[in-house]
Amino acid sequence: MKIIVNESVDYYFVSELKSRQFSVVSIVKEYASLADEDIVTMSLMPPAIIITEDKDFGDLVFNKQLKVFAVILMRYDKPERPIILQRLLALLIDYSEDLPDSFSVITFNKTRTRKLDF
Repeated sequence: MKIIVNESVDYYFVSELKSRQFSVVSIVKEYASLADEDIVTMSLMPPAIIITEDKDFGDLVFNKQLKVFAVILMRYDKPERPIILQRLLALLIDYSEDLPDSFSVITFNKTRTRKLDF
C-alpha cells in the first residue's frame, strides 16, 4: 500500500511508517510545496492513501468533490503522537480493506471513517 504524507504532517510519522516498511512518499522531502489539488491527483495513480493534518483536504473532497483514493486526517496535540500513531497503524493494517474511497479522521479519542460517494 502506497502512502503519501502531506508536508503538514510531523516527520515523526514518516519515520515511523518507513521503519515499518510502508511505501511512503514524503511531500516535504520529495515534492516540496506541491499544491493540495496535485496531491489529490497523485493519490489516484497508482492508488495511494493521503495522510495529512491539513483540514483543507476535507474541503477539497467534500465541497469541491475532487476524487481521491483515500484521506486520513490526523488531529492531535504533540504529546498525543504515540497514541495517534497506534490508531494510524491500526487503521492501515487492520482496516486497510475499508480505506479505498474513504475519508478518515483520527483523534486522541476515536477514529472515524466515512465512505465517499463519487
